[in-house]
Amino acid sequence: MPKKSIKPKIYKVEVKDYILYFFERIFLAVFVFLTRFIPIKYFYPLATLIGKIGSFIFPPYKRRVLGNLELAFGPEKTAKEKIAIFREAGINMIKNYFEMLAAVNPKNRSYLIQAIQVEGKENLEASLKKGNGVIAIGGHLGSFTLIGIKMQAEGFDFHTIARGITDPLRKNVYEKY
Repeated sequence: MPKKSIKPKIYKVEVKDYILYFFERIFLAVFVFLTRFIPIKYFYPLATLIGKIGSFIFPPYKRRVLGNLELAFGPEKTAKEKIAIFREAGINMIKNYFEMLAAVNPKNRSYLIQAIQVEGKENLEASLKKGNGVIAIGGHLGSFTLIGIKMQAEGFDFHTIARGITDPLRKNVYEKY
């Protein structure tokens, strides 16, 4: 069977995209600047508010997430329970985004390192003692972007390989920060 080539999605950049990314750039610049003076824990109420509002104003996202929850849980959870999971996931996604950006500031980085709990560290240490290194494969769950700073703080060499951002405007924003 011939190999299927994996090609990144090609985005067509439209005027509305430039407008959205203009505001995203402003938000990122202001947020990163503010985290120099304001600890991340004070941004959590704002993240909660944005997550709640976002769950109402982005119907395509809601349909996609609820569709995924339907696939994952089927009849095991009621529609009400799935909506509650969707709302909480939206809030947590915004909190994770804020934490990722706030980690630029050393004070916030220390706070986040203390807040992140590691389970099963003894398994990692036992594997490393064998001398071959460890490859860990993780999912896109929670604040997965912060695991590197925690593992480095615990004394482990840690490297991340991730798919690049294919959207040229968003890529520019994230490479800057």
